Amino acid sequence: MLRNDIRFLAAPQSLTLGAMRNLSIEVAQGDVICQWDDDDLYHPVRLSTQYKFLSSQPGVAGTCYSEFLKYFADTNQMYWIDWSDEHPPEAYRFLSGTVMFYKKYFYEYGNMLYPEYGSQSDKEEDLNVLQKLILKGRILAVSPTHHYIYVYHGGNTYDLAHHRITVDTSGLKKMATKSKILRNEKLLKQMFRLVGLEQVEMCAEEGVVFVYKENDGKSLVETKEN
Repeated sequence: MLRNDIRFLAAPQSLTLGAMRNLSIEVAQGDVICQWDDDDLYHPVRLSTQYKFLSSQPGVAGTCYSEFLKYFADTNQMYWIDWSDEHPPEAYRFLSGTVMFYKKYFYEYGNMLYPEYGSQSDKEEDLNVLQKLILKGRILAVSPTHHYIYVYHGGNTYDLAHHRITVDTSGLKKMATKSKILRNEKLLKQMFRLVGLEQVEMCAEEGVVFVYKENDGKSLVETKEN
């Protein structure tokens, strides 16, 4: 089916990432903006789920995931990570690259919500925006967590060492236990099938909890959205 509500914009290659994001917001016709990194993986209802949280109550400036799935494509290892207990600043409790917010804040920051120059114009530009949104209202953590898979594939902006920090539980980051993963095994396998992953080693701190293979009939589990 042809869609007339999807627009493509060829941005000049000379623009910083922050400038590109600002340009995309400027041409967007909706009232809500959601960051959508094309190298991560999403459940089909990710957008509608985040919007329900965003519009659920007054005073909410944005939504993000505090819990998410982290996938290392080089090893096929997947982890369920929770940042919600991280120390202040508050922005560190969220995966800032998952942010959804009202477009009105773009205008309130002079059409330059994302930094276009300086050290955060190509890295941490989403963290910069999240910190600005926190000044405008509350940020709600979104669930369920299996709707977002943050992918390390080797060609990311950040190197492997940085991505390993995202699953480092020596501080206040938490990793789902074996029992929690097993309670959610069907939902996790459904997500892996929906996004086209061929093989996943679902891990806890105790080690590998289960192995998902695309062609394993036992792994192709049907579940219903609540």
